[in-house]
Amino acid sequence: MAISVAVRLSCPLCEHDFEARDMGQSYYISGIDTDLRETGSVEQVRRYSVTTCPQCGFGDFTWDFFAPDEFEDDERSLLRSELAPISAQDNGFPSEIKPFVATLRCFELRGMDSGSKAELALLTYYVARDMGFHGEADLRNQAATLFAKAFEDEDGASALSVRYAYLAGELRRMSQESELAIEFFDHAISHAEQLQTQGIEFTGELDLLGMARRQRAEIVHGQDSSPALVAVCKVESKDVRAEVSRILASRRDSGSLKLLPEVFEGLEDRERVTMLREFSKNPHPTLLPMLHTALQSKNAESLRLAAKALSQIKDPSSFSPLFKALERGVLTTETALMEAIRRLDHEDAPGKIRSLLNRWESQNEGHRWATSNDPAPLKNYLYLCGDETGLDRLAQDMEALVENDLWDKVPFGSPIPAAIRLSFATRPLLRRLLKSNNAVTRRWTAHIIYEIEDRECLDDVRPLLADENSTVRLQAAKTLARLGDRSHCALVLKQLRGLDAGELPFALHFLVEFQNAEARDFLLEIYRKDLVTLGEILPLLGRQETDAEISALIEKSLGSLDEDTRAGAVTAMAFQGCSSAIERLKDLFDSEGTETVKRRLIFGLARLGETEDERSSIVSFLKHHFETCEPRLKFPIAMALLHLEDESGIEIVRERAAAVEESFDHYDLVAPAIKALSLYEKRQKQNI
Repeated sequence: MAISVAVRLSCPLCEHDFEARDMGQSYYISGIDTDLRETGSVEQVRRYSVTTCPQCGFGDFTWDFFAPDEFEDDERSLLRSELAPISAQDNGFPSEIKPFVATLRCFELRGMDSGSKAELALLTYYVARDMGFHGEADLRNQAATLFAKAFEDEDGASALSVRYAYLAGELRRMSQESELAIEFFDHAISHAEQLQTQGIEFTGELDLLGMARRQRAEIVHGQDSSPALVAVCKVESKDVRAEVSRILASRRDSGSLKLLPEVFEGLEDRERVTMLREFSKNPHPTLLPMLHTALQSKNAESLRLAAKALSQIKDPSSFSPLFKALERGVLTTETALMEAIRRLDHEDAPGKIRSLLNRWESQNEGHRWATSNDPAPLKNYLYLCGDETGLDRLAQDMEALVENDLWDKVPFGSPIPAAIRLSFATRPLLRRLLKSNNAVTRRWTAHIIYEIEDRECLDDVRPLLADENSTVRLQAAKTLARLGDRSHCALVLKQLRGLDAGELPFALHFLVEFQNAEARDFLLEIYRKDLVTLGEILPLLGRQETDAEISALIEKSLGSLDEDTRAGAVTAMAFQGCSSAIERLKDLFDSEGTETVKRRLIFGLARLGETEDERSSIVSFLKHHFETCEPRLKFPIAMALLHLEDESGIEIVRERAAAVEESFDHYDLVAPAIKALSLYEKRQKQNI
């Protein structure tokens, strides 16, 4: 999960100092779309790449605020007369998009070149896609127009002219403007070939020439008959061949299925990836021989895609080629291969996986820094396979834990998510692990008991209050509070007071179960000392007994310009549950522009809807927005509805819960769905 970071900036136009957020460096990039949009967790923080001054409305890339351009007097006067703060602008865009629109206006007033404006417009469109904004088509068309202008302004063939022409073409293709798209793809191909002839490097990490040829082929050959596609594959360049074979691979009529092996066999190993990607989207038993062949590839992407397709077909004959591929140990393929093997439920799988894991571990022994296969998918399979050896392995790996940070995020690649999923079945094991010599094991075992709420283990956890390790003591107090014993708040407060200022915000979750005057006073104290932000303490203050000071702080924070503060205030109001809270949260939802705060509003309404008197109106409100909301909000609304016993979005929740099988390292993302389904099913059984 990517996390943005708070930064202090100074406006180069009005010299106002203000706090903003930067993308940070915790994001990853997993791929790139045909419109050159990077995918991955970068989608969660890309919107922070642009910042606007809250006082005068000046906008620029966030990183440029650290080394701003100097303005001429007439340029400064023009900007000051033409700009206005974001808060005063009503342009119909959500708050995540407004800074980009304002910054593009700044670029125009500053006389920036067409290429710079086009790149900013493209970034605006990317953020609209990230956020699921319904108006992304208009922003895409705006970017396409600006790239066409930027291409016209280039003097001859250059790396930039290739990029501008390609993007103008691809954005037009995505808008179904085929003739314009072909025109710009032809420009991109022509300029790229000129540069190639001159021996000039222009591609960087992207093969824009190949991409232009492929996207052009998609338009030209997309409606060709299957025999015609086979003919094209025999005579065209590898780029066109890749796209045409992809088109054929996407078809499932009997004629196309018969022609697929001929084309597949005629491609080189790397060229088959485009076909395999289509196979994985819509698997068919006829594809089995080609998928088994692909498992012999040295290309990691081919293996992952073949495994994904086979995991859906679930044919027993696939076990042997899948296991052989796993044995070969091609890096980064372990999760996909194990998921396919798990779904086959083959009787030989547990023994073979156990032997392979032992072999990998013996090979890696003594080679700490050597590149090696990831054992986590194999271990996760064994943890849950249902026999004693799986639990023995889980215990062994729990004893080997070393990460004991104060925050509550489960260590990457650990057995903790599997233990949580096994729930009460691990009770004897958990009782034993609470007495481990490893403090890290004791801490995370208490965390597991906290998550599964196993009240039978209350007396087993109690001795950890006197543990030699401070983090273990904190976790023990938090777990006991969840299990019903909330008498240890003083212990938690004493520990928190002893932490460094940099550690304190990460440890506040240890107070989440305590509602008393001591916890309230401590939270207000550390806020007044500037040790924490309002966004960090408001959710905890909201859990405390209502009083005038807390109510005033929540009310003030609801109008804050900082989205983290507003999000915290929304959560606090939901926990306080005052008589006007429901209508207030509904009004805020309709006016709020940021996804972060809207997610908190959905959570708050779900919580307030737990009472029978209010449930009907809240369910109706959420169902209305479920039908009309941006795609990224459908899952939280579906979760809220399920919490209120409405099944409108249950399939979305089930889809998210099923993702845990792909990798337990994503457990923190799917755990809410798993818990929601479990609670829902339990209620359903009770109602029968």
